[in-house]
Amino acid sequence: MTAYAPTHLPKWETLTEAMKMFIAFDAGMEFQSCYAFTAHVNEALIGKWSAATHGFMANVEQRLKRALHRQGLQAIPYCYLVETRSRSGRSSTRPHLHGFFIAETPIDAARFQVALERAFHPDLIRKTRQRAIKVEPAYDNGGNFAGRSQWLSYMIKNIDRWDARLGKRRVHLSRSLIGIAREAWELRREP
Repeated sequence: MTAYAPTHLPKWETLTEAMKMFIAFDAGMEFQSCYAFTAHVNEALIGKWSAATHGFMANVEQRLKRALHRQGLQAIPYCYLVETRSRSGRSSTRPHLHGFFIAETPIDAARFQVALERAFHPDLIRKTRQRAIKVEPAYDNGGNFAGRSQWLSYMIKNIDRWDARLGKRRVHLSRSLIGIAREAWELRREP
């Protein structure tokens, strides 16, 4: 078995966005405050944003930031990836978001769900809520450390697939999430 000293771990600047998400997710799991979400975007918004000059991703980001601000969650750590492929990656689907956030209380988690609903389904009817927006605690899979990566592996499965509507950028990490990931990484690299 080869042992690495903490100083042999890569520097922060060389880490990929996916690795930064894994580090932040792990930190959230340590404090049992990590929540996973899937948000399907309303078809009317998809058509409107696809035709806009600002681009699809800019509209997604702006709308979610505004909704979070209205809920008083502008500093909540979160990230998401906009996906346009099926689970297998073979066929295209409507754009939807997979992500996670770190909430200090279950009330903050509920407010985050309301922000998602208002951002991507402003006319959401209660009976369809479960299918359009889904937020749930990211469990530790019975204490099995390897199970922690299952949601993130699923979340980023099609990260490299090209879609003209999204352009080059399909991942968003909030500044607060990047700060948590960076601090957790620096702790791991301490000798």
